[in-house]
Amino acid sequence: MFGIGTYCQRLYLQQESAMADTGGGSAMNWTTINTIWASIEPISGSEQMIAGKLSGTITHRIRMRYDATITTAMRFMLGTRVYNIRSIKNIQQRNRALEILAEEGVAT
Repeated sequence: MFGIGTYCQRLYLQQESAMADTGGGSAMNWTTINTIWASIEPISGSEQMIAGKLSGTITHRIRMRYDATITTAMRFMLGTRVYNIRSIKNIQQRNRALEILAEEGVAT
């Protein structure tokens, strides 16, 4: 399938969680839950006008070893870049590798 050298990017898998704030309520915050080795390939890009501002998105294909705990409610970080998970495909349904489509440059 993919050799070990294929997964050369170190990504941080993050999950949103509620944190107590000073006003007695809670605020949502992203917490790193795992470090993943993966490959990242940009596959498309687009720009659109939102509220009078130009906003761009880039869709990436992320390939990694199989992990049953990953959901579309999570995201990856690479440095300051954020990759919001949009879809997850278990390649050939063999539980060996995942192909994830993620958008960079948009809020979850």
